[in-house]
Amino acid sequence: MTSRNVARCLVATGLLSAFGAYFAACGGTETNVSGGTGGTGGELFGGGGPGTGGSVLDPDASCAKASTQAFLVPVNMFLLFDKSTSMLADGKWIAATNALKAFLKDPKVAGLRMALRFFPDNTCDAPSCDINACTDPLVKLGKLTAESAPADTQEALLIEAIDGAQPNGATPMYAALGGAEQAASKHLAANPSQKGVVILVTDGEPNGCETDVGKIAGLAQQAFNTFAVTTYVVGLDGANKAQLDQIAAAGQTGESFFVGLGGVEEARWQVFESIQCKGLACQSKLPADETVDPNKVNVVYTPSGGQEPVLIGQVGSAEECSAEKDAWYYDVPNAPTSILLCPASCAKIEGNAQAKLEVVFGCATEPAK
Repeated sequence: MTSRNVARCLVATGLLSAFGAYFAACGGTETNVSGGTGGTGGELFGGGGPGTGGSVLDPDASCAKASTQAFLVPVNMFLLFDKSTSMLADGKWIAATNALKAFLKDPKVAGLRMALRFFPDNTCDAPSCDINACTDPLVKLGKLTAESAPADTQEALLIEAIDGAQPNGATPMYAALGGAEQAASKHLAANPSQKGVVILVTDGEPNGCETDVGKIAGLAQQAFNTFAVTTYVVGLDGANKAQLDQIAAAGQTGESFFVGLGGVEEARWQVFESIQCKGLACQSKLPADETVDPNKVNVVYTPSGGQEPVLIGQVGSAEECSAEKDAWYYDVPNAPTSILLCPASCAKIEGNAQAKLEVVFGCATEPAK
């Protein structure tokens, strides 16, 4: 699977197709290394194949021992769904939950790891407004399969939870979002090579707890800064889009997706039409092989259209990334498990159809220039 196939996530219409396309492309399937560990080919490392203009790394092609193509990392979705009293208005609750259940039943989302929490719910409510009380999901993180419930136990648990929920109460967004971000961060702390995504679906403004949207957005910002958790926001009729945009921006997903009343009634929400797999095409796990020398790893990007391959050099950490140069870095410099592209390089690859990203082993690591 090429990096562009990973990056071309979705242009979706409708809640069902949006969720399905996003996770079928970005997280629905765990894809292992493709391309094997055979020779890298002369056009990249000194063979001077057609149109390459010579070697990219080293005139001595023998230094390149093996290569792999970049691949998807497991994606974990923490869905935070508003069930305040206002969700009963105009059929929003029925339309939204029916669309969600249809999505869960679609075999194409097999492999997706999902957790679900409604808010307010149990102790995740005002006036306690306790983030820790909002951390444990109602349905814990689990993988969906291509089977139908009850054979698919995660699907069965999720649908049971949806059917058992009843809108009531205020919108304790601060505590609920803080809990979801904390749950995603906790999982990634234990599984640093995976990806965490929080999706907040709400129809109202925060009330009952902290209502300062800047502080609510700060929860999403903190989760991204510490564990690269991205936060998407879907606003239903009645929500304040400017407020939700602020949260989405802090969660590094641009702006929120707003769904009007007609979209809810039809359950045809164009909510994720511009979502891209931010970061998913830009991370590759190193093989679990003791013979891999972290000082002899390089990343090569081949644009579409027969263009020459380009060497992407290494920087020491995410803090050394800049918009002026293509670069990558290790997740843990002294004990790396994954390679991550800097944002500028990631954006370039995500915007190039049919691009290819390869990790090459055996040649001395080239620094970014």
